[in-house]
Amino acid sequence: MKKLHKNFYKILLIIIIILGFLFLPTIAGLYAKIAWYKSVGFYSVFIIPFTTKVITGVVGFLLFTGILLLNFRIFNKLSKGRLYVSQSRQGTILEQPKEVGSIVRKGFTLLSVFIGLMAGLAISDNWQVILKYIHHSPFGTTDPVIGHDISYYVFTLPFIQLVVGTVFFLLIICIIFTAILYGWHILFHHYGQKVKYLGFFSLPFVPEAAKKHLTVLGMGWFLLTAFYLYTVSLPSLLLKRHDLLSGANYVDIHAHLPITYGIIGIALLIVLAGVYMIIRKKYGLWGPMLVLYVGVLILGGGIYPSLLQSFVVAPNELSKEKTNLERHILATRQAWGLGEVDIKELSGSQKLSLEDIQENQGTIDNIRLWDREPLLDTFSQLQEIRTYYNFNSIDTQRYQLNGEYQQLSLAPRELDYSNLPQRNFINERLTYTHGMGTAVTPVNQVTEEGLPFLYIKDLPPTSTKEKLNIKQPAIYYGENQNDYVLANTNSKEFHYPGQEENVYQNYTGNGGVTLSSPISKALMAINFKSYKIFLNSDVTDESRILYNRNILKRVRKALPFLTFDSDPYMVIANGELKWIQDAYTTTNRYPYSEEMDGTNYVRNSVKVVVDAYEGDINAYIMDKSDPLIQTYASIFPEIFQLAEEMPSAIKEHIRYPEYLFSKQTSLYTEYHMDNPQDFYNKEDMWTFPRLMSTTRGENVGPIMRRLIMKLPGEEKEEFVFMLPYTPQGKNNMISWIAARSDGDNYGELINYRFPKDSLAYGPQQIVSRINQKTEISQQISLWDQSGSEVVQGNLYVIPIEESILYVRPLYLRARDSRMPELKRVIVAHKESIAMEPTLDQALKSIFGTKEPAEKGTDQKQKGNDKQIEIGTEMKQAIDQANQLFEKSVQAQRKGNWTEYGNLLKELRNKLQQLQFNFSQ
Repeated sequence: MKKLHKNFYKILLIIIIILGFLFLPTIAGLYAKIAWYKSVGFYSVFIIPFTTKVITGVVGFLLFTGILLLNFRIFNKLSKGRLYVSQSRQGTILEQPKEVGSIVRKGFTLLSVFIGLMAGLAISDNWQVILKYIHHSPFGTTDPVIGHDISYYVFTLPFIQLVVGTVFFLLIICIIFTAILYGWHILFHHYGQKVKYLGFFSLPFVPEAAKKHLTVLGMGWFLLTAFYLYTVSLPSLLLKRHDLLSGANYVDIHAHLPITYGIIGIALLIVLAGVYMIIRKKYGLWGPMLVLYVGVLILGGGIYPSLLQSFVVAPNELSKEKTNLERHILATRQAWGLGEVDIKELSGSQKLSLEDIQENQGTIDNIRLWDREPLLDTFSQLQEIRTYYNFNSIDTQRYQLNGEYQQLSLAPRELDYSNLPQRNFINERLTYTHGMGTAVTPVNQVTEEGLPFLYIKDLPPTSTKEKLNIKQPAIYYGENQNDYVLANTNSKEFHYPGQEENVYQNYTGNGGVTLSSPISKALMAINFKSYKIFLNSDVTDESRILYNRNILKRVRKALPFLTFDSDPYMVIANGELKWIQDAYTTTNRYPYSEEMDGTNYVRNSVKVVVDAYEGDINAYIMDKSDPLIQTYASIFPEIFQLAEEMPSAIKEHIRYPEYLFSKQTSLYTEYHMDNPQDFYNKEDMWTFPRLMSTTRGENVGPIMRRLIMKLPGEEKEEFVFMLPYTPQGKNNMISWIAARSDGDNYGELINYRFPKDSLAYGPQQIVSRINQKTEISQQISLWDQSGSEVVQGNLYVIPIEESILYVRPLYLRARDSRMPELKRVIVAHKESIAMEPTLDQALKSIFGTKEPAEKGTDQKQKGNDKQIEIGTEMKQAIDQANQLFEKSVQAQRKGNWTEYGNLLKELRNKLQQLQFNFSQ
């Protein structure tokens, strides 16, 4: 016996060791997750869901297992323990061996435990539904049909669906198991008897216990059905999607709604009939009751609504759905933040003057001349310095520099691990650990060579503006940082390339997780599947492992219940590099609201700020009125901060988010219409002007631009997100919308509308007119034929006063080069179009220059005469050059290469003459 005990413990120890090895990766992963959440101060985001999952999983397990076993026990009691006896054909009662009964009991117990485990796991996955129900906040708005607060649909309804769905599943299992058990009992206890009746409850050998037990379960089913129909099905009518609208339509309100109430009544009637049948011990009512229930479902749930739609609604759809359309429009605006759009009418007839341009000089000085792609190409040639650096994105921001409000383009210089000089564990994990600084340029300034003028450049980063000085330029957390690194080790960390030798500097921050013990090193080595973490001698007890370094992945892990914008942006705040990530609360359960991408309610309630060096995460609540963020703040009270706590150096750089603006402006093309009849007929549909990219040959989508401008009627410039609209099927501009980002005006939407009876040129029309202008098209063709490539930049729509100014930069680059240079700027206003080397010259070409003072009138007139004379000579020379160019093109098409060569020589001589005259 002692030997048996020893062998047992040996076997048990071996099993524990084997299980330990099998679960070691899971344990290591759990350790890495807990350590990371603690390091960023978001431990509650891990422990609260984890605890909730454990509790709900255990409760679900006990509930399912306990009820299934209780149901089995009730059956045993009602059948008087006769499950394990049978009756032979001769009528003899045969007692089965006790082992058979024991096997059945144990088998049923194990099956109940297994079902309980699966149910517990399924319930635990719904931790968000449970916690949001417990902590939910009211919306303060009720639906127009049933009268529930909107929070009922967002928080309560999912919880009821979870509970009722769980109980339904449990009832189904109980009914199936009970039927099987009684079937077993009937089959063996009445073995050999003939079945004379078709109805189960009419069979003479079905015991009273079976009828009573199954009747009770059936009553529970219909009672639960009535509850489900009232609490779930009725409100869900307001969440339906139809071709015309979202929400309950005429058929839902006048057919499905009353019929559902009728079905609820029938279900409760069946429950009462069940009580009657149990008391009277007569179960014949089940047949008629079920026929009535199924009949009402078929006739009322399918046939009647179809007839109502075909013969009542379809011929009079607008009049029948008018009220529901009004509800739909209002709910969509409220849910998507379009309920308070400020509408302002423009005259549309104003023609800008020189005085208008001068009064809006702040707008003119911030017109963007560097597009994202040309600027990235130029930065990559001038400022990447080494092949292992990469500019992944351009972030547009505004700064107050020396009293001027300026729009800047900022590009973080991050590491590109795929281009390291040698890829190995030491280089990728210990040596090359971080990016370095940024390149910054004003959007409108250009050097004499046609290159961007840099405020921050080179390595180490140097700034020409004091406010842009960077104290700590190392970027350990960014958009390109997808892998873990080991910092503060005995191995030197590469900081930046010096003129004579490389500069090294180890990490001194508090980011990441310390590897303070052999156990932590071992667990991290297992988690990251690299034994070198544990064995490398350069990794000390003071070393840190930095992981989850990609900004988007980092914030998603920290706040998994929020939705995030796809593009975080970097700002310089008090000499530190900070990432700002927009976060949203969303749901698809707002009654009557239109759905886009699986969402019909969205708020930009949170701004997340991540330090590029430390990796610190700070989540600021920007919209305290949002019930969803109120609910999450109640669940996780320690992780959110108020907007008032955001440092002013960061707050001055927050901007209206792109995802929200794109969805709102897309919906507004249709939901700007107030009148249900206009909405139904789509009489005033708008659309986005879409232009073809000259560099990629594809549609570039809506013309959304961030720019500094003075809005009509305002006194100073501000940072806005702007988008123009055109009528559907037409190219003229009908309106434009702006989202404000500065100060107390943050989040306001203003829609400026042109009169429908006046013409305001749209972007597509301006592009067509530019392409049709001979001087511009010939110059572009000439550049394209001389070993260079012309890159036509984005068209910028610049609202000034009550009119529109259009600006398009032109870049020139060698065909074998990635570095474009800004060569020309095209400006268009109404019928005037000018192309000049600079924006200032193009504006002067259209609007002229300011007259000097009265003194020196004769000198002024003399100068003007000279200017006119020179302008005439130049124009004649340009016309001659154009004629030579056209003749050369015709000769080329005819294949007359001799004439083609002679004409090119003449054209070259004429251009040289022009160049000489211009230089004089």
